[in-house]
Amino acid sequence: MRNSIKYSLIFSFALYLVVNTFILLREQYYKHQLEAYDLNKSGFFEENERTKNQQIALKKVSNDSAQTLAPITTIPLITIPGLIVWGILRLRRRKRSPKYLKS
Repeated sequence: MRNSIKYSLIFSFALYLVVNTFILLREQYYKHQLEAYDLNKSGFFEENERTKNQQIALKKVSNDSAQTLAPITTIPLITIPGLIVWGILRLRRRKRSPKYLKS
């Protein structure tokens, strides 16, 4: 039983890292995409740099509450697959053990 808990925790932690890495990479991609609209690289968007696509990119970057809260909000979502893995490992262990140990 300890091995199934250990493996499910390792799986959950690895999945947590992968999901949060993708969220971080997406955030960096949006920032890079927005920086492409700053033609004179001043850090500010002047009148000639403001376009409809720039406004869309700016909204993606400035709407960062989801990315900021991602390390917290992904915890409940990651525990579900971890529990599923734990259940599967437990069922596999029960099927392998002798009948007199199943009770």
